[in-house]
Amino acid sequence: MTDAPGAPPPTCKFIRADGTGCRVSFGLRDGLCLVHDPARKDAARAAAAAGADAVNAARRAGKYRTLDPQQLGGRPARTRREIEQNIATMAFAGATGTVDPNTLREFVKACVAHLKLIDGRTVAKDVRALKRQVKALKRGRSA
Repeated sequence: MTDAPGAPPPTCKFIRADGTGCRVSFGLRDGLCLVHDPARKDAARAAAAAGADAVNAARRAGKYRTLDPQQLGGRPARTRREIEQNIATMAFAGATGTVDPNTLREFVKACVAHLKLIDGRTVAKDVRALKRQVKALKRGRSA
């Protein structure tokens, strides 16, 4: 049996809490759309996850192109070596166009600031060690 020409297509039979019906007219199975069909909950979740991945990919491909955190080790860099590795990764990504120039510049600025903090801590630690050595040497001379 075919629908009459010009007749509206069938829609999902689901009725919302406000009494209006779902207006989806594609992908119906047993009169229900993908979202409202309890037998297809897993497929609906997979479609939602795929949509979120597509949105994130589109966002990365937009004006600001960035890397996923996993591409930079999955956590903040803690050592000078990790920072250097991340800078090398970002430089390569910038050279290949994976990362936009603004993102690369800001990332390098942040890394330089982080390296200055590490250097400051290292210098302070070295000064404390030298003071202890001088104190020990002075005690050795006076005895």
